[in-house]
Amino acid sequence: MIDKNDFEGPAGGAGEYLAAYGTLMSGQANPVDPAVLARMRRCGMCLISGALYVVDAVPPYPALVMAPEGGMVRGELFRLEEGAADILAVLDDYEAFDPADPAGSDYVRQAISVVQPGGEGAVAWVYVFNHDPVRLGLARIVDGDWVAYRAGVD
Repeated sequence: MIDKNDFEGPAGGAGEYLAAYGTLMSGQANPVDPAVLARMRRCGMCLISGALYVVDAVPPYPALVMAPEGGMVRGELFRLEEGAADILAVLDDYEAFDPADPAGSDYVRQAISVVQPGGEGAVAWVYVFNHDPVRLGLARIVDGDWVAYRAGVD
């Protein structure tokens, strides 16, 4: 369950932000170059409006979709340091997002308002699943917490 008391504090300053909700979160396994990840400064936890599903692959990975019926997904907010465009290009590749072909991409990078601790808002890039998870038969992670879900299945 997502608890506002788990948050460490709001992000400050200007710059480009990324809200991660799955394998890009701290401590999660991913093949992204550690030098790229080191250029993402952790700001703390955040909440993203949407619904979270699990894609049954090896290894499994999460899929966030906008949910008209509501729901919140636990995320982690990062400030992208110098060279944000280069960082995003690497992450776009990892997330199978082609800016020249959004319709043909597995995920689409969107600027979305997220909620930081204390209720403060921020706008961050979020990778949104570009398919219908219900039609694909994906299981929903009802509490919206990828890290807790993975801890329960590992």
